[in-house]
Amino acid sequence: MNSVETTAVVTTTEEYSLTLKERSFKIDGRVHVIRELDGTERGKYLNSVSSRVKSNTQGKPVGMTTFDGLETSLLKLCLYEGDTLVPEKTMSKWPSSLLSKLFDVASDLSGLNEAAKKKLQEDAKND
Repeated sequence: MNSVETTAVVTTTEEYSLTLKERSFKIDGRVHVIRELDGTERGKYLNSVSSRVKSNTQGKPVGMTTFDGLETSLLKLCLYEGDTLVPEKTMSKWPSSLLSKLFDVASDLSGLNEAAKKKLQEDAKND
């Protein structure tokens, strides 16, 4: 008797959403929201970060040309109070410890941690 072996192929379907993720919190009792960046905003931010990269003679990133406004350059694209983006000028006067926490949340929501690192490395190679 000949036996025929069969193998089953199992596929899974991942589900995604077009809804931007958000995290809300209070600063001095006032509600603020950090929203995930859309594709256009993410590109703007990555371009602004890559322009700060200092490269060595082999084109490898070795540092930043400036750190001024690093956190607020992201937050100005995604930090809202009500329906209004919080102005960068306002945020620049906030405590650095707060800006650092908000920056981490914004980076995580928009998946920027790994993407920013990749973009910096690619731009350094192309310079």
